[in-house]
Amino acid sequence: MDSQFYFNLKKARIFQAVKWGKNPVFRFARFFRKLFFILFAFFFFIFLNRSFPERFLGLCLTTLSLAIAFWILEGFFNSKLKKPELPVYREGVNLAEFLSLEAAEDCWEAIKFSRKKKLPEVPSEALLYFALKNNKEVNFIFTRALLYLNGLKNDLRTYLDALKGEKFEEILSPDSQKVILAALQTAQERGSQRIEVGDLIVSQSEIDPIFKKYLMAVNLKSQDIKNLSWWLANLKNKIEERKKFWLWKNLIKQGSLAKNWTAGYTLTLDQFSIDLSEMAKRQGFPDIIGHKKEIEAIERILARREKNNVLMVGESGSGRKSIIQALAQRSYLGDSLKEVNYKRVVRLDLASLINQAGNLKAAENVLDAIFNEVASSGNIILIIDEFHNFLEISGVISSYLALPNFPVVAITTFEGLHKNIERNSSLLGLFEQVQVEEISEQETLLLLENLSLFLERKYKIFISYSS
Repeated sequence: MDSQFYFNLKKARIFQAVKWGKNPVFRFARFFRKLFFILFAFFFFIFLNRSFPERFLGLCLTTLSLAIAFWILEGFFNSKLKKPELPVYREGVNLAEFLSLEAAEDCWEAIKFSRKKKLPEVPSEALLYFALKNNKEVNFIFTRALLYLNGLKNDLRTYLDALKGEKFEEILSPDSQKVILAALQTAQERGSQRIEVGDLIVSQSEIDPIFKKYLMAVNLKSQDIKNLSWWLANLKNKIEERKKFWLWKNLIKQGSLAKNWTAGYTLTLDQFSIDLSEMAKRQGFPDIIGHKKEIEAIERILARREKNNVLMVGESGSGRKSIIQALAQRSYLGDSLKEVNYKRVVRLDLASLINQAGNLKAAENVLDAIFNEVASSGNIILIIDEFHNFLEISGVISSYLALPNFPVVAITTFEGLHKNIERNSSLLGLFEQVQVEEISEQETLLLLENLSLFLERKYKIFISYSS
């Protein structure tokens, strides 16, 4: 193994969190915080009842003080001890510094086991065994992958029990070193500086022969474990992010009273349209996976002052609607380009308009009024689905498309483009085309995982899959 490899958990700052995490004060801080807040509420309720003596005021103050004290302890552990400052990654740095608290705890258990067995090195099988034993999130990965977790743990334990040694050396075996290096690389690939337990599991799936045998038995690859681990890490980050209600991104999701007062009224448009921005808010801004390239291309076009109309071309089922949904969310939350941020993304309901208008002449008059409102409002991005069919009904839109304050995203198929739209070259010249490609295999797996989680939560349906 590389002679520059250096791993010493005891000298890493995260080891302080490992030690303090065993202390009952920090270990049960969350439990006591909730307990004393509940007691405070109980005693305060009694205090408000005038038939009881005022001595309950002292109990209220005492329990509230204890609740605040444990809340501060919990916050100190999570923000300072649990996440110490990381060193700059360079040759010869102590790689144990980059472990998360959970990963450091598993490594420490593997080291203590090796010391008890007097092994000359810490085997990679010990790292894997304690990662599987101590981490509840591993159950999620193994359940989704249809892997028999208890069987793998039993095989690893049998292997480890058979090992014998005479003198313990607190060094990692060559395979263990490979695991740490591969886990660090996996963490960096997903944009993190800390090695999580999932990263250790992913690297073990590439290195450990016992684990690889279990994967082969169910026709899985290391990439499948990687996809599941990454999806779980992304889900954890989302949950942690939502807890920080004071962040601007979370505050803006609640909207504001005067948000729509900064633009013109669109009474006719509102009658014959669906506000995708408000729909995204009501749905809680769900994760949109894939099509990053297409979304960014559409945003760049909409941000222009000239020729800022998009013609999105793709077959049904290719993800065109999810792209529009992502555009609506990014604009609402201010995550897009500044020229696109805080716009209302509104889809024209052409079927409803025609049904109520009664004839094409009346429909054209209503459309003309709608387009006037869009151009005057200054905060609308208009979505027109099945644009090739729209052209057969009305040509009134042509005079508006050249206006810089009339951004449109028109959606069509390749057949509709060739048969209907390309015939009108002057109209086609007002649009910039964006073709929708199929999402990658990894994005497809993440999409399936999001779908399975949604179904489990809403309908109590369990879904598993393999690539």
